[in-house]
Amino acid sequence: MPLFSGQKPITRMGTPLVALCLMLLFMWLFIAPQPSAQSRKYPMIISHVLHPESPKGEAFTYFAQMLRETAGGEDVNIEIYPSSTRYIDVEAIEALNRDAIHFIAPTTSKLSVFVPELAVLDFPFLFEDRESYYRLLEGPYGDYVREKLREHDLRLLAFWDNGFRHFSNAIREVVYPEDLKGLSIRVMSGENTGLLYEHFGAHPKVISFLQMPQMLRLGVVNGAENTVINYYDENLMGIQPYLTLSYHSLMIYTFLMSESYYQSLSPEMQEAIDVAAARTTEYINYLVGTREQRFVSLLKQDERVQIVTLPPGVRDLWRKNIQLKTTPALQRHYSRAYRHILEAGYNP
Repeated sequence: MPLFSGQKPITRMGTPLVALCLMLLFMWLFIAPQPSAQSRKYPMIISHVLHPESPKGEAFTYFAQMLRETAGGEDVNIEIYPSSTRYIDVEAIEALNRDAIHFIAPTTSKLSVFVPELAVLDFPFLFEDRESYYRLLEGPYGDYVREKLREHDLRLLAFWDNGFRHFSNAIREVVYPEDLKGLSIRVMSGENTGLLYEHFGAHPKVISFLQMPQMLRLGVVNGAENTVINYYDENLMGIQPYLTLSYHSLMIYTFLMSESYYQSLSPEMQEAIDVAAARTTEYINYLVGTREQRFVSLLKQDERVQIVTLPPGVRDLWRKNIQLKTTPALQRHYSRAYRHILEAGYNP
């Protein structure tokens, strides 16, 4: 008798059909590809303000490639938004903390609000060569910066070299400090970015990198501080014909991600990021150094540009003059950093 009213008993003809269905089900369970317990999907977004062919743009492309290779079985999907198409630097830091994006590389100038000691890197004529900057960043000073950034949920993956700063203008050659007097110079935002120009009677004006070419063409300012790479890539030769190769400070990027986001990742993904970041740091530092030399060589052959290279005696004049102001400021306001700067080779 059926268990429920209206239910028909299973006949012998139905039994083989049921058995076949069960057999096919078990075969599918064992044969069908199963998602790995370790496999995760990681959509990641990179945002920066420069064009894709800039050293920073190429470094992020290289990092994305390295991360995909080192992530093993992890599913990494990385999107890169260059040229401020997503955020400008200041907005990007806030977006990073909201996990709206995942990797950024602002200059150290943008982070002095979190770590005041980073502002010393904008002091002019701090060191004579990039190796001294590297010693500073790779030593106790760099460790201190890393820990202070972590307090603001920012994980410092690496410091990146972006080349030495120089200045150009549309008015005259600048050889001696007094030649700066009266010029208006575009600088990036930062506590000490205008210090050199103020000291020698020029007028620094904060203008974003995105707006800089237009502001120079309109004559809002008649000079600008840039790396040789940015000067060349932005094709400033026609509107800024006087270029002084001062090598007065090294522009440095901080390669960042959110500390809390990093900690939320699997140990395998954390290791992949660390390895990819280390490889990318070697890549961009080499890229910047070689491109800087190549562009200086090309600019010396460009008839539109009059290049001034400071002779050693004249460079010492600049350095000693500005240090009369900067050394007391370093000792008074950045005593912790000042000790590390001395150890790295600062010679007041």
